[in-house]
Amino acid sequence: MIKAIAFDMDGVLFDTERISKSTWTQVGKEWNLPGVESLLNRAMGLNYEDTRALFFEKYGNDFPYDDFRTRCSEIFDGELLKEGLPMKPGVLEILSYLKEAKIPVVLSTSTRRVKTIAHLKEVGIEDYFKVVVTGDTVKHSKPNPEIYCNTCKALGTDPQETIAIEDSPNGLQSARRAGMFVVMIPDQVAPNKELEPFYDRVFNSLIDLKEWLCTDVFK
Repeated sequence: MIKAIAFDMDGVLFDTERISKSTWTQVGKEWNLPGVESLLNRAMGLNYEDTRALFFEKYGNDFPYDDFRTRCSEIFDGELLKEGLPMKPGVLEILSYLKEAKIPVVLSTSTRRVKTIAHLKEVGIEDYFKVVVTGDTVKHSKPNPEIYCNTCKALGTDPQETIAIEDSPNGLQSARRAGMFVVMIPDQVAPNKELEPFYDRVFNSLIDLKEWLCTDVFK
């Protein structure tokens, strides 16, 4: 029996992975970083510290990662100023439905808390979430299960009673390793045979997910 739902943020609620991908590519060209594109999919779902370790592995321990992230943030924030924070289709509909159905909702993201709360407040959805668990509260974020184990503890639910909504390989693996029921909503990475062990269902959008919840889960 499902008692709660945990949403990832980037790539699930917000169409921000697309902007991050473009940003990394642009800075990679500016800095002449060979192979930076190959790090994109590996970094999705990682927190700040684990992403830095990934860059050190690729470019050496003297790589100025903080400077790289500062430059990426400048471009990323500039894009958001131009187009606003882009929400995925169906965000408000599914959050409103779950609130009306009295299903607890939590946000489990590898993004830092300050930026996470700012994003939620910007679009006015912070009050939908009973708990917000962020990447700077765990030692290792996704694909390590720590963030989802903490999520379930904060909710007071068993992992088997909690659905995780994810888009990235790291996020899917994290939720599966925590013992949750995992739903994939693809964003930058399509479902494939390598990922099949890490998800139970796939939906094209939050709109399709809401339809399934209404008819098969919380009917």
